[in-house]
Amino acid sequence: QYKYDRPNRMDWTVVRGSVKELIGSYQFDAIGPEQTRVKYDLMVDPGFPLPGPIRKATSRAICNAALQELKRYTELPSTLQRLRRGGAVRQAAGPAPTDLVESVAMIV
Repeated sequence: QYKYDRPNRMDWTVVRGSVKELIGSYQFDAIGPEQTRVKYDLMVDPGFPLPGPIRKATSRAICNAALQELKRYTELPSTLQRLRRGGAVRQAAGPAPTDLVESVAMIV
């Protein structure tokens, strides 16, 4: 289930699956004419006890992978073309999404 507050935020909640609870969000903040800072928050409850170090390492890997995938996606020529073509979307989104500064926030 997704909730959008364009162009600043996207939240989601997994409503069914193999984990007890999975909630995440992206927060987008313009920091310059061609830069956007992305903060990724993630809360995971697997539904069973998990040792702290494993939980932390897993959360960090998930957050880093999510941000790298978002960065890769925003730098695709087809994505940039679609954003530029959708005038209102491009203007509402603020700076071009090609230079993401990664800021990971984990809630575990």
